Amino acid sequence: MDRRKFIGLAAFATPAAAVAADEEQPPYEAWWGKTETLAKFDSYSPDRGIVLSVELTVPPEKEVTESHNDAGELTGYQWKNIRLPADFMPGSTYLTKFHLVWDGKEVPIPEKFWNDLARLTVVDCKVDIKEVPDKFMRKFFDFVADLYQPRVIRSMEGGTALIEWNRSEECDSSSTIRWMVSRSGTVLRHRTGTDGC
Repeated sequence: MDRRKFIGLAAFATPAAAVAADEEQPPYEAWWGKTETLAKFDSYSPDRGIVLSVELTVPPEKEVTESHNDAGELTGYQWKNIRLPADFMPGSTYLTKFHLVWDGKEVPIPEKFWNDLARLTVVDCKVDIKEVPDKFMRKFFDFVADLYQPRVIRSMEGGTALIEWNRSEECDSSSTIRWMVSRSGTVLRHRTGTDGC
């Protein structure tokens, strides 16, 4: 083989091998294998000064009763004499705890801001961060950020906290429920989403 062609091929092969190594895919399948769906979950702000504790309950189907109007039409469901959220379906979750502690002090959030929510999910990943190679760290954080679970973020000024929780909807769509909570206990709730149908 011509020496110049050999040197040219060798020079090309080295960068191509480096690119192939850089494009090595993160072990998504292994990460998914270490996820689990939880009924109870504590979500911490990045500085760990704010913690939101939530609990999801799946009412036993045999204890759920239907509610009907005078015309006999189904108007919703009840469980233990509790009217379940309008979008509740037997077998789905019902939010039964939403407790916020800010720098060691409870900030009460009135039930009207959360007890009407059904079909929420908490998925957590039990991968030990120490086991994630540096080259995949950003991808791992992106992976965890896409899991269904509540997230708490303190504002830069420190006076408000933002809570976000994604929920799957019909037709492969999703919505995001957000709460803005002030230290003094003022609460606003907002939901956005897309209609995939």
